[in-house]
Amino acid sequence: MREKREEWDGDPQMERQIITGMIMSPQILREVQRIYREGSLVLPYAATVARWCLDYFEEFKEAPQSHIQDIYRRHKDSFPDESKAALIEEFLCSISSEFVKAKQTNEDYMLKGTEEYFRSRAIYRLEFDLKRKRIAGKIEEAESLISGFTRVARPITTGVDPFRDMEYVADAFNIDNKERMFALPGDLGRMIGPFHRGWFGMIVGSTGRGKTWWLMEIAMRALHKGYNVAFVSMEMTEKQMIRRFYHWIMARPSKRWAGDILLPQLDCVFNQDGSCSHRWRSSRVPLLVGKRKEMPSFSNAQRAGYIVCIRCRAREGYEADYKPAVWYAMQTFEPIDLDEGMRKAGQLSKYLWRGAKLKLLTFPAKTLSIRDLRVMMANWENYEGWNADLVITDYADKMASDEKREKERRHVLEDISSSHKGLALEKNALVFSASQSNTSRDEERDVGSGDFAEAISKKNEIDVGCSLNQLDEEKRRGIMRVKNMKQRHDDFSLSETCMVLQQLKIGKPYITSCLLNRK
Repeated sequence: MREKREEWDGDPQMERQIITGMIMSPQILREVQRIYREGSLVLPYAATVARWCLDYFEEFKEAPQSHIQDIYRRHKDSFPDESKAALIEEFLCSISSEFVKAKQTNEDYMLKGTEEYFRSRAIYRLEFDLKRKRIAGKIEEAESLISGFTRVARPITTGVDPFRDMEYVADAFNIDNKERMFALPGDLGRMIGPFHRGWFGMIVGSTGRGKTWWLMEIAMRALHKGYNVAFVSMEMTEKQMIRRFYHWIMARPSKRWAGDILLPQLDCVFNQDGSCSHRWRSSRVPLLVGKRKEMPSFSNAQRAGYIVCIRCRAREGYEADYKPAVWYAMQTFEPIDLDEGMRKAGQLSKYLWRGAKLKLLTFPAKTLSIRDLRVMMANWENYEGWNADLVITDYADKMASDEKREKERRHVLEDISSSHKGLALEKNALVFSASQSNTSRDEERDVGSGDFAEAISKKNEIDVGCSLNQLDEEKRRGIMRVKNMKQRHDDFSLSETCMVLQQLKIGKPYITSCLLNRK
């Protein structure tokens, strides 16, 4: 009786990702070429498309990308089985919408998953062939299969010579490499610099300074650039977080704050006190009047005809004549509307986010560890084919430690920070969190580079960190001062401070920014 072949359907979603990567990325194709074997892929059309990609790379040293459609058209009439041609056509049509997204594929992580998948397939095929030989009594042939088995693995280098391996040197200095992700806008982004894969970033501030809002700002900036974002909150409920995200995308208040809202604007001290003598000054009247130069109400300034002016800020040769100040514009806001918000979310998803997704998870404090998060991320990858490019935890101090044994609180916080950094390196992703400073909200001094609550050693693990500084009067006026706390990889100055204007009533922790001590 003929033995019935054991079935293993593999992982269709993983194979789709592998084939899509081979179509789009020459780096993935180059590495797959070294480990691809017959039987590595299970889907009926996958091996055919993989062979097309490998042949194309062999000839042109590039990935086929959109040329894969031309290759298919050349071969489709040669298929003896029309159903296979139809499957390939359906597959190529289904991934066409993923081409733009694939340009930002996390290649290193994708290659790691591909290698593990091919290794699993090789072991399965060996097991099946061994069982068949054993049942047939062909023991020597079975032993030969064992001795002849070679592990599927990409060649592992034992090190890089930074003065001779020029391919690695060129990649390290390539400003377009896939490590660099995105930056915050304006002067704030220039002060902090761009964020990179493999980095662990942290925002530090006292209670009530908007750390969650800032983590959301980073999440939405990443989403706008087409990156997948996982946001884990241990501060708020799921409903509260969803409402906040809709305030952000709509820039509208809740019903409580609907109506006239003051929005902070950049202005100039010399414009406000009337000492500016430049002919291009916008306002013909000063803001500060009288001997005491007191700040008037917004309505009185409007009646006087005061206008903000920042023309010297961007005028070459006159930058020193600009000194940052803040004034306001009045705008009337309707309350957030659910139907309109859902329509806007749909438009953003379709036209701006380019297939990127935000996954929101909420947990009670101290119930989730980084190890637990790794399991969730593995499930997303295995069952949904979804990888997070940015992982945000809100916030680190409220996570559980991976270690089960009892430790002092400061050692627990050290472990949690180390686990965040390990996750960033393992997943080749950007990981961001927040931490409480050891300054109270009533203190007038700014958060310094050593002001980490309970464990200064948390600073050792982060690649980039900034502090949120705000007096109660500044909070009322919509002013936040952001300072660098650490930047591992580039020169930076602890003395730099960036003023950020915000209006949290409409969900905007960032409206614009300006360096206060511009060099």
